[in-house]
Amino acid sequence: MPLSRSDFCRLYFSELDRQGIPYVILHSYETFPDQIGSDVDYAVPTRDLSRLVSLQRGLAERQGWCLAHVVEAHIYAVCSVVVNLEDPSIFLQLDACGHYVEGGCFVLRDAALLENRRPWKGYFVPAPAIEFAYLLAKALAKGQPVAPRLPRLRELWQRDPEATEAQFRNLVGPVGGSLRQWFERSPTDWGSLRPVLLKRACWGPGDRFREAFRAWKRIAQPKGLHLASLGLDDSRISTLLDRLGPLIGGPLFSRQLRFEFEPSFFKRGERGALASYPHENPPRNRIGAAAVLLCYAGAYLARYCAVAWPAKVQNKLIIFDRSFDDIIIHPRRYRFPAAGWLARLLRWLLPRADLTLVLDAEPERVHARKPELALEDLRQQHAALQQLARDGRRYVLLSAEQPPDEMARVAFREVVRFLTERQNRAAQP
Repeated sequence: MPLSRSDFCRLYFSELDRQGIPYVILHSYETFPDQIGSDVDYAVPTRDLSRLVSLQRGLAERQGWCLAHVVEAHIYAVCSVVVNLEDPSIFLQLDACGHYVEGGCFVLRDAALLENRRPWKGYFVPAPAIEFAYLLAKALAKGQPVAPRLPRLRELWQRDPEATEAQFRNLVGPVGGSLRQWFERSPTDWGSLRPVLLKRACWGPGDRFREAFRAWKRIAQPKGLHLASLGLDDSRISTLLDRLGPLIGGPLFSRQLRFEFEPSFFKRGERGALASYPHENPPRNRIGAAAVLLCYAGAYLARYCAVAWPAKVQNKLIIFDRSFDDIIIHPRRYRFPAAGWLARLLRWLLPRADLTLVLDAEPERVHARKPELALEDLRQQHAALQQLARDGRRYVLLSAEQPPDEMARVAFREVVRFLTERQNRAAQP
């Protein structure tokens, strides 16, 4: 039976105790670990942040899981995703911080977060006043509405009014009125505390330098994923991407972007209608084919530089339905007589996907579903896909004859395996 998220949590926080790393689970711990939200926010001493990744990797490997993704979302923060290899739909997001910073503010020191921590059902959680300060500061620094948090903030204040009042003053200073009076005010009034917090807790020169260095590392080694797909059957590709995107995007990436490789202005026929079977159109002459090929390359490069690369830096998932490789595999789709030297040169020069999923299907089966496609062409394309799939770790060959959900699960495992290998290479000195 696969190890559950709850079991992994128990093992992980027990390991922190065993390694002498104090921690607190910062919020939403009332039903922890039987019910876990989208992630687990916890704090450790800043000096111990660098130990967490190797600890997580070792524990994951011993339990049949893997450490698939690590992102330094802020300075003094490490966000990790561990995934169960037996069932990749079982995953856990572990968001650790040392000093708590948010929105350009140095809000709470690690010592304050850990001060007077208290046991809770086998785990450690913050003192009521500290949890109050963390939740309020998080909402204000991120510009989120305070209203949904007010019931919890009131509850924490009532547990320790004096200490909570002190933490409130540490965050926002001598604003008019006590906490009791603020709780009697309109929820929208709490938003007026945001500029006060931002001004009081604004980063100093040291933290600005750390943030610049963190941003440079994200640019040099972007954590997002550029994923592409190829195959003989377009409908199977679309089905796979429809199911795979949500599987990957939820646990691993902040957002998902999806594009079609072919620019829209090339997909229209003479009267503006989409061409049903582009293979039926006559091939372009050599000059026309070269001009169109350069347009394809220019459009792809412009989209990559303007959208895909910045999205990778921002830890997003970028999915391309087909890629420039498709011109090599299906030249007739684009009305080229063949994939000549210019197409191969451009393919080599242009940025390539981090990982390409190649859907393998027997040409005879595809021809039976789509008789308008010539069987001999399908056989040639199949051979080209097979050759492409042997071209290193950037390509993964998948069977297109599986049920759609199983095909998506297999693809998900391959993506997780790729991310794990990438993370392991990045961790090597």
